[in-house]
Amino acid sequence: GGHRARLVSWSSVPVTSLYEQVGGEAVLRPAISLFYRKVFQDASLLPFFEGVDRERLEAHQLAFITQALSGPDSYDGRMLRDVHSSYSIEQRHFDVLTLHMEVAFLEMGLDQELVNQALATIRELARDIVNTK
Repeated sequence: GGHRARLVSWSSVPVTSLYEQVGGEAVLRPAISLFYRKVFQDASLLPFFEGVDRERLEAHQLAFITQALSGPDSYDGRMLRDVHSSYSIEQRHFDVLTLHMEVAFLEMGLDQELVNQALATIRELARDIVNTK
C-alpha cells in the first residue's frame, strides 16, 4: 500500500513561551506604559483610576502579564478579584481595557496572531475582575 506522509513531530521543536515570543520585558514594559497612556485618556475608565499610583500600577500589570504569558514568575499581587472588588467593573469596562491593550501591543509591532493568543490568555485569567452585571 502507499505510505502516508509522516507528520512532523512537534516534540522536537523547542517550545517558547508566549512571553518569549512577544519579546519579553523589553517589549512588554513599553507596551504596558502605552496601554496606560490610552487608559488614562479614556473618559469611560478614568473613574477607576482616580488617585492611583500609575508607576505601581504599571509594575503590577507587568508582573501579572509576565506570569500570564508564562514568563519568569514575579507576580506577588493579591488575587485579582480582591484587588478589584471595591470597584463596580462591568464586562464593557473589561472589554474596553482589553481593546486598549490589543492596540498597544499592535502599535509595539507585535503580530496580530500573537496578540490574539496573548490576549486570550490574559482575558481568561483576568475575567474574575468583572463583578457587576
